[in-house]
Amino acid sequence: MNQKPPYKRWIWFVWPLVVLLGLFLWQNFQGGGTAAGAAIYTRNCASCHMDDGTGLGNLIPALPGSAMLKGPLEELTCLIRYGSTAMQADSTVNVPPAQVMPPNPKLQPQQLVQLINFLRKTWSQESPSVGLEEVELSLEACPDSPAPN
Repeated sequence: MNQKPPYKRWIWFVWPLVVLLGLFLWQNFQGGGTAAGAAIYTRNCASCHMDDGTGLGNLIPALPGSAMLKGPLEELTCLIRYGSTAMQADSTVNVPPAQVMPPNPKLQPQQLVQLINFLRKTWSQESPSVGLEEVELSLEACPDSPAPN
């Protein structure tokens, strides 16, 4: 009898799953995955901007077609991390002064990458994806950023 050992039979069923899992993890680690960004949005942004991004009329801006999502990455990153008070002086995008966005200082740079990529992919398709290094450089350029050590 010429039978294959048991491990050689199941390996053909397992390796595709391992490859798919690896691709999924790699995509999310690189910041390209939208599932992690959607979860961050739900926890931190949806209570004001609503699940569908429509906002609350004149009180809270809608995200679809937002100039902020299409604008400079530095402004968007600073707005999310430090709130709208950090944006009032230097913004090239009009943010009405009555709209004060609270800061999100606990979001780590990788979470900001995931959130920004989710926001741009969902509501501003023409904006490019961003990477971790770009977001870290943007955070350093924020007016309210802590001084580097």
